[in-house]
Amino acid sequence: DEGPLGAVCRQIKRRHTLHLALLLHDLGKGHEEDHSDVGLQIATDVVGRLRLPEREAEMVKFLVHKHLLMSHLAFRRDTSDDQLIVRFAVEVGSPEVLQMLFVLTCADLAAVGPGVLNRWKVEVLTDLYNRTMHHLAGSSATDSAQKIDEQRSQVRACLSGEEDGEGDAEWYDAQIDALPPGYLSGFAPEDVAGTFKRLRRLQSGAADAWARYLPESQTVEFFVGVDQGRGRGVFYRLTGALASKGVKVLSAEIQTLSDALVLDRFLVEDPDFSGEPPAERLESVCQALVTSAQSDQPPKIRKVWSDRTKPSHEALASMPTQVRIDNNTSEKYTIVDVFTFDRMGLLYTIARTLYELELSIGVARIGTYLDQVVDVFYVTDQGGAKIVDEDRLGEIRRRLHEAIGESDESS
Repeated sequence: DEGPLGAVCRQIKRRHTLHLALLLHDLGKGHEEDHSDVGLQIATDVVGRLRLPEREAEMVKFLVHKHLLMSHLAFRRDTSDDQLIVRFAVEVGSPEVLQMLFVLTCADLAAVGPGVLNRWKVEVLTDLYNRTMHHLAGSSATDSAQKIDEQRSQVRACLSGEEDGEGDAEWYDAQIDALPPGYLSGFAPEDVAGTFKRLRRLQSGAADAWARYLPESQTVEFFVGVDQGRGRGVFYRLTGALASKGVKVLSAEIQTLSDALVLDRFLVEDPDFSGEPPAERLESVCQALVTSAQSDQPPKIRKVWSDRTKPSHEALASMPTQVRIDNNTSEKYTIVDVFTFDRMGLLYTIARTLYELELSIGVARIGTYLDQVVDVFYVTDQGGAKIVDEDRLGEIRRRLHEAIGESDESS
């Protein structure tokens, strides 16, 4: 590999340690217990019998026991949360172990099947690796805060001279201050400034959508800005529009800005096109997003041909849907993890159900491994608080199970 993954792999000095961890990491499968825990027992026995030095032995045991950790964080958690990155860095403990875990994670995904380790996943994992290495290399929280302040200043500089109307300067300042650090660090200052210019032109209750193609990951980013008064329930309508166009959502983020503006970002793959979709296709999807943001009409989910008689599909379809609740990872959100098998309109079904449950979605992470789906939603109640009542959590699990079951019967 000539990209960052190959560069990191070539930097690893104890390659034999990584290779031993790769050999052992999935040997715990087939037992009733969690295969990572069983793998740790096997690895402990093996490193003892091989009489490995203590430091090397601890590396092998960590890599086997935590071989799913980096993938779990990258694709199921909000990695724009600096505290999550810090906790991950502390758990990994050293740059050398992080290098090995990064390469092991990518190799593990590649071994699932052709195309599973795609460019987008490598890009997401590389971003997590770089940010974690930044902490392990000794940067301080003060350095990070200063960098974010510099990025805000750069956006302000790009907007200098754009204040055409009364109150524009104050409006831009409020929006820049409302953006979270993760969004600021993920885009060039001129791109952030361009987003604010579009949002400033929005009429009351209106929506705007635009797109850009990312050749490195062969994905498309769709951005949707919605003016105040339409924030509630917009997300599930937008997911319905994307489903109606047949695009595959990889991740989604919802930013609530000042003055009740909502900025949604979707990273998608378009299976209808190899490479960059034509301009008219992107415009068609953007128009569908704008229309859906201002309409309560349910989407017409596009049907696709599939072989539902294949044993592999039947096996996945027979696996029970799981809904798990995590109230520990995030200080602000309750995290809802949904494990099920893929079908068209699934994201729309889940997002609509969360809306009907009067929950607000802050972040969504969408993961698909062959036909297996892990959809993750960071949610709060309408007052912005985490959900801690056990009866309420039980209702969320039950309603999601029912809605997913009904969508499977109708598909």
